[in-house]
Amino acid sequence: MYIEGRLRTRKWQDSEGVERFSTEIIVDNFIFLDPKGGNGHDDIDGFDEVISHPEDEEVPF
Repeated sequence: MYIEGRLRTRKWQDSEGVERFSTEIIVDNFIFLDPKGGNGHDDIDGFDEVISHPEDEEVPF
């Protein structure tokens, strides 16, 4: 799998006042690649499928 996107780090305080951090991967595009050695198909570019999402779309986690 090939992934294009960016990382986003967030910081917050939990209910006990402890500072917490999380790092999220914001995926813009991802591609399922052929397994090593190929899958028997003659793909010109070596990619099976491309899935795109607009940059403005938020991931619900």
